[in-house]
Amino acid sequence: MLLAAASSQLAGGEQAPPMTISPRCLAECGNLKIPYPFGTGPGCFLGGFEVICNHTFFPPRLFLVHSLDDHTYAQEVFTSGTYSTDDIEHTSNMSEWDTMRMEIMDISVSRAELRLYAAVSSDCGIRPPYHSFTHVTTRLHPEGPFLISAIRNVLIGVGLNVEVQLSTSMRGSYGGLITGCISQPNSTIAAKEGPCSGLGCCEAAFPEGLWQATVVADRKRTDWYTSENVICSFGMLVEKGWYNYSSEDVYGDEYCLSKKYPKGVPQVLSFAVGNLSCPRQGQRPPQGYACLSGNSSCVDASNRTGYVCKCLKHYDGNPYIRGAGGCQDIDECQLREHYSKLRKKYPCSIGGICKNKIGGYDCPCKPGMKGDGRTGTCTEKFPVPAKMAVEAL
Repeated sequence: MLLAAASSQLAGGEQAPPMTISPRCLAECGNLKIPYPFGTGPGCFLGGFEVICNHTFFPPRLFLVHSLDDHTYAQEVFTSGTYSTDDIEHTSNMSEWDTMRMEIMDISVSRAELRLYAAVSSDCGIRPPYHSFTHVTTRLHPEGPFLISAIRNVLIGVGLNVEVQLSTSMRGSYGGLITGCISQPNSTIAAKEGPCSGLGCCEAAFPEGLWQATVVADRKRTDWYTSENVICSFGMLVEKGWYNYSSEDVYGDEYCLSKKYPKGVPQVLSFAVGNLSCPRQGQRPPQGYACLSGNSSCVDASNRTGYVCKCLKHYDGNPYIRGAGGCQDIDECQLREHYSKLRKKYPCSIGGICKNKIGGYDCPCKPGMKGDGRTGTCTEKFPVPAKMAVEAL
């Protein structure tokens, strides 16, 4: 992320070239860039990567399309209702069923992922013994390009004695249970604010390969009615490391997290293109091969059919398009000069001189010195003892 941002800022202050397949394609929506293979309008996106720029908002907002006709199916499904803890089977009364498009926070072609806003599931004690609930399902097309990233997301539950589950069932039934977690304290234990520690909130990892997952907050607790206030439990499938526990989240009403995060919480999807593996070395690429930049490579997707395109080492840009917007040589010397975080990535000691070249950089020692500037072994060719001996004559 830093490299891409830095590269675009060092080209003499100029804007980076558009990352679209054609100048006629929409390159931005509000404050978000739309890099190909994503796009709006005919000829501007790969199959499954269509997005919609909604101009009824200010600034405009970007959404994934959900249409079965073009095999793009990405939506959020909300299931709401009530149940009674007196019912031994805890049978749910589903009163509402609604779907929404998923709004995009940002897209990264280099990481083959996009971040979306996702809603939060809840379960609240209304009055003994009744509870109201909302289950939130992320639903993607099983043959589409997207999956819920298990590497970049985590299941989190927030509440007093909260039990949260991740299920493949849109009704949140236990038969489709994938994973879950339980927070330990009751109202008499003070949980520390900060990252989830099992106190006040809990978290759980889940397996790769999910195209549908429903988050279910606590369903069967009967020990909530210790306060005159409504006490809720919350569950979310959220970007790993993003959420910090706060006691106000536990003691808020059903809408406290919705007020705190009105658009939702960040959730990460990974993507791959095509339904074939990368062509073998020397093999002619198949028709529709997506890695169009001459400075790109193909990497097979690890958890599905298809592949992703990557810029070669020492190049940056969009591997899915040709020309100026594709993978271009980066100037490592300028990058390490302007961004100290990149000096470890591109080493060149004070005894060396950084010199950019196509596809990399060199770091020879300064004149009068020998060694390797990258490893920091530059030493003077004429050692100090010899200098002192000459000066003594």
